[in-house]
Amino acid sequence: MPGADGIPLVPPGLGLEDIQEGSSTHKIKPDTLTIPVLDSTRVTFGPGFEICQLVTGFESRQIFIERLPPDVTSTDLTEELKGFGEIIAVYLPERLREGATNLTARVTFSSHEEAAQAALTLNGESLFNRTVSVRLSSVKSTSLGKGTLRDGDVLLEIPVAQKIAYAGYNTAEEADKAIALANCTELEGSWVTAARHVGLPSIGLFNVRFQGLPPSLKREELTRYGRNEGVTMERLKYESLPNALKCLRKLLEGFGELLSLEIPPGPYKKGVVRGWARFAAARVADNFCRKNSGRTQGWLGDQKLYAHHIRSIAYTLPPDVFDVLEPEIRLLRLFFQESVRGVNIDAVDKRSWLAPSAPVVVKLSARDMPTLTRLKTAFEQLLRGEKLTGRDGEIIWEDFFSLHAGIAFLDVLQKNHPGTMLNRDPRRRTITLFGPADKRAMLGSAILAKVAALRSAKIYILQLPPTIIGFFMSADLLKLQQELGHENIWIDLSKRLLKVRGSEDAYKAAQLAILHVQDPRTRSTRPRSAACPVCLTEVTTPVTLNCGHSWCKACLSLYLKSAIDTKVFPLTCLGDGGRCSHRMPLRIAQELLSPDDFNALTHASFLAYVHTRPSEFHYCPTPDCTQIYRTAPREAILQCPSCLTRICPSCNGEYHENRRCQAEIDSEDQRLFEEWKASHDVKPCPGCKALIERSAGCNHMACTWCNTHICWVCLKTYEKADDVYEHMRSVHGGIGL
Repeated sequence: MPGADGIPLVPPGLGLEDIQEGSSTHKIKPDTLTIPVLDSTRVTFGPGFEICQLVTGFESRQIFIERLPPDVTSTDLTEELKGFGEIIAVYLPERLREGATNLTARVTFSSHEEAAQAALTLNGESLFNRTVSVRLSSVKSTSLGKGTLRDGDVLLEIPVAQKIAYAGYNTAEEADKAIALANCTELEGSWVTAARHVGLPSIGLFNVRFQGLPPSLKREELTRYGRNEGVTMERLKYESLPNALKCLRKLLEGFGELLSLEIPPGPYKKGVVRGWARFAAARVADNFCRKNSGRTQGWLGDQKLYAHHIRSIAYTLPPDVFDVLEPEIRLLRLFFQESVRGVNIDAVDKRSWLAPSAPVVVKLSARDMPTLTRLKTAFEQLLRGEKLTGRDGEIIWEDFFSLHAGIAFLDVLQKNHPGTMLNRDPRRRTITLFGPADKRAMLGSAILAKVAALRSAKIYILQLPPTIIGFFMSADLLKLQQELGHENIWIDLSKRLLKVRGSEDAYKAAQLAILHVQDPRTRSTRPRSAACPVCLTEVTTPVTLNCGHSWCKACLSLYLKSAIDTKVFPLTCLGDGGRCSHRMPLRIAQELLSPDDFNALTHASFLAYVHTRPSEFHYCPTPDCTQIYRTAPREAILQCPSCLTRICPSCNGEYHENRRCQAEIDSEDQRLFEEWKASHDVKPCPGCKALIERSAGCNHMACTWCNTHICWVCLKTYEKADDVYEHMRSVHGGIGL
C-alpha cells in the first residue's frame, strides 16, 4: 500500500463501522489516513501525523428543508441556495405520500460552515412562497448506521369514542358465554372487552360489563353475544374520533410549528388511542405537555388528555446486520423496560412488503435526555461490536489475516457460525465480532485458535554469518517475506539468527536465500549503510525512508512511541543531524507499531492539535464526555452526539432554555458599566488598574491602592506630586479645576 515512500494508504473495503446512509465520498490522498479518534469525530492525518482535517461530531454538511411545495425540483433548490456556498448534492424523495402537501429535501454543501449559515439564515423564512423549517442534519457517527435525534416528539393518549353497556343474564353459564364471545374481539373497528360486573346497575342475576363498543351500536345488537334479560348503556362521552382529532390538531398547532400528527388506525386496545405529534422545536413539545397533560378537554367529553415529551433516536441498519444484532437488541429492550419507566426500542422492518434488501429502522425512545443517553450508549456498543482481544486485553492481529489465505479462512469461519458477523480491518489491524454473546465467543475462540496455531507453528532457526547480516536486511529479506509471508520470517539480531515459521519447504527457501546473499557477486554491488540518526551506529534491521536515511528498526519504533508522551508534531526524519525535514510516512508507523500504540500515537497528535487551539475548540460541558466542538455563531444551538447535551456557544455551558445566556447578561452589564464610567469620569489607575472616579478638584490624582501620582488628562504617572504639577503646567497649560 505506497505512501510518501511509494506505498499509498488507501482504505480497505467498507467495513461495518463505515456503513452510513447518505454518506458522501471524498478523494483520499495517497499519503493520508482518515480515522475516528472519538465517536463521531474524524481526523485526516498526513505524513508525520500532521492533522490535515478535523471534523467534529457537532459538524454536518447537510441540511434538511421541510415544508417545501411538492412540485419543487433539485434544480430549483440549487439555484435558490447557491448563494450560501457550493452545493454537492440535493436529495428529494421519489414520491410523496398520497395527499401530502409538504416536501422535505436534504441538501449537502461542501463545508459545515456553509450548511450552518444556510440553516441559520433560512429557518422560519419564506422559500418558494412557503415558510420553511431548516435544520442541520444529525451528525454521522462512527458506529454502524446513522442515528437521527428527534427531540420534538410527543406521545399522545386520548380515550376512544366508545359505548359502555351492561347486560343481565339468568345463569352464570349464559354470562360466561357472552363474555367468551365478546372479550378481545373487533366489532365495526372497535376493540371490545367484557367481564363480570357486580354492583349497579344490576339487571339480572348475573351481569356483564361491555366496553369499547362502537358509538353507533344499538341496545338490541348486544344479542349477538347471546340472549339477555335487559341492557343499560352509559351516556357517550363524545361521539366521533375524527372530530376529536381535528380538535386535537388545532390544539397542537396553537403551541408552535407542528411538523406532523400521526394516529394509527384502529382497533384501539385498552380504550386508549395512542399517536405521535412532532414539533419543530423541543421547547414547544415540552411546553405543550406541561400545559395539557392530565387535563380534561371539552372535545373529549371532559375526559383527560395525556401527553408525554419523548426523545428518540432512529438508526437505519442494513438487513443482514439487523438479523445478527436482533437477539442482542431484544435483550437490551427487556433490560431497560424492566429497570426504567418510559423506555422502548422499536424495530420497523419493511422487508416483508417492500423488498428483501430494505433497511431496518431501530428507534430508541425515552422521556428524558439522560435516560436516552444511557440507552444510546448501550445500543451503540452493540453496533460497534467486540474487538478480538487476548486474555490480557491486547488487541489480537496477525498479518496472516491481510493475505488471501487469511481472508478466505475468516469467510469460511463466518459461514460456519450463522448468526454472527465479523469485520476484518487491516488498516486498524483489528477484527470486530458481532452477534449474541455466546455465538460471538465461539467465533472468537475459533479465530484465537488459529492465531495460537500460527504462533506455535514449527520454527526453523538458521545461523547467519556475521559478514552477511547487513546485506541480508534489505531486498533479500523483503523478497523472502513476500514469498513466505511477513508473519513467518524474522531476524534475531542479538544472536544473528534467521527464524522461519512453516513447513520444510519454507526452511529450504530460507537456506537458498542465505546462499544467495553469501555469493560474492551479489555482495560486491551492495552499498555500505550509513549510521542510524538515533543511536549513531551502524544500522541494524534497517528501515529506509524516501529521503535516503536509514534507521534501525528498534530506534525508529522507539522514536515513534516517544511522541505519544512528547506530543510534538509533525514527526520528521532526524537525518543530517536533525536537519532533514522529510515527514514520517504513516504506513511505516503502521508496520512498526502495534494497533494499540498506533492508536495512541494518532490520539496524541489529536490532543496536541486541540490543546494548542483553545480559542477554536471546546470540550462538551458534560462531566466525563470527551467530545469537542468548534466555536459557533451565538445564534446556534449545538448538540453533543455522544451525551446529547445541548450547548450554548456563547457561554460554552448547557443550553439555557427560556432564559438569557449568562454571557449575554455579562456582556450587557459590561456595556452599561462602560457607559456609566464614561458619564461619571471614571478611569482605571495606570499602575494597578483600580477604578478611580474624579468628582472634583484639579487633574492631579493619587491612587489610594498603589500610591501612584497620575495626570488625569493623559494618565501619565509620576513618583512625586510635584512632578505631576510641573507636567500639567508645561504640557496642559495648567492644573485644571
